[in-house]
Amino acid sequence: MPKELAYYEALGIPPDATPETIKKEYYKKARKVHPDKNPDDKDAASKFQALGEAYQVLSDPERRQKYDKFGKEGVQDEAMMDPAVAFGMLFGSEAFEDYVGELQLASTATMAGEEGPDGKPLTAQQVQEKLRKVQDVRQKALAQKLKTLLQPYVDGHKDSFQAQALKEVTRLVDSSFGPEMLHTIGYIYERKGVAFLGRDLRFLGVPAILEWGRNKGHSIGTSYSAISAVVGMQAMEKEMQTALEGGKLSQDALPGYMAQRMDRMLSALWKLNVVDIEMTLKVVCDEVLYDKSASRDTNSKRAKGLKKIGGIFKAAKPTKPRSSHLPEGMEFGFINEDGTEEPAAATGSPQHPSHPEAHPQQGKWRTSSV
Repeated sequence: MPKELAYYEALGIPPDATPETIKKEYYKKARKVHPDKNPDDKDAASKFQALGEAYQVLSDPERRQKYDKFGKEGVQDEAMMDPAVAFGMLFGSEAFEDYVGELQLASTATMAGEEGPDGKPLTAQQVQEKLRKVQDVRQKALAQKLKTLLQPYVDGHKDSFQAQALKEVTRLVDSSFGPEMLHTIGYIYERKGVAFLGRDLRFLGVPAILEWGRNKGHSIGTSYSAISAVVGMQAMEKEMQTALEGGKLSQDALPGYMAQRMDRMLSALWKLNVVDIEMTLKVVCDEVLYDKSASRDTNSKRAKGLKKIGGIFKAAKPTKPRSSHLPEGMEFGFINEDGTEEPAAATGSPQHPSHPEAHPQQGKWRTSSV
């Protein structure tokens, strides 16, 4: 029996709860009290903080073992990540659900512990089939929302369309992972719009085939970044186990090592979310731009509107100081065509020479690899 039950009670779970149950209950409860969802609740931040602290301890086997044995006193020196950062990397931001829907990591978390018709836990194959159906519904719903979003531009109301896009940036940029989400969404929107418009002619001086090549290269780079992050996390896990067994890692050094491991784990999960968002939005954009029920002129106008809002989203910069640190691998930067990189701090403004808005034909956004 654990020495203390406070963290278990905070999540509403028994002391023998599985990792899947811990994640599921944290997600359900954290969504309800998330500060982004409860701006008028002065206690929302403290409730969210308490849930995040409980989750970070109980979701980590080593921290959970120390908590069970010594209580909060045993983990008080552990480095804790800002709960908003942790939640955002795991499940994204609810403020963006109209643009990206519910992320697959979140969908998977809600299925934890579900049973099939036979009363037994769902098999991996059953979970995959259920996720496939959820993803199909997600993509269709997002496509309809995107058509609605672009309709003012199609109708010729370009000024009000741009004003609304800027208003959305103001609403979203300071939410959890606001700039990162806006940059990711904006990149796909702009590139898909450019690719459609450049099918039959040179658009912005870039041949359609070059645009295709850039998109392909970005997709490969994003996927490679996610895979590298997961592989790096697995290697670190093995390295830590070997160091512990060989006595090379002291108990004094363990907290710092654990904090670094948590950073890498959450960074890897965020990279998986980026792949999820990009792949989903590509399907959504294709459904909107290659809509057979709409005229070629309508689809062309949709592409122009998509490119416009993509550029606006990509240029977003936070308006408030960001007090919480981002883990290793979470910094956004810019890759030029020659392979050189520039830090995110320099690329936040369209006036910067390396920003995609300044030179659409040069480079692409990326998330740095671990």
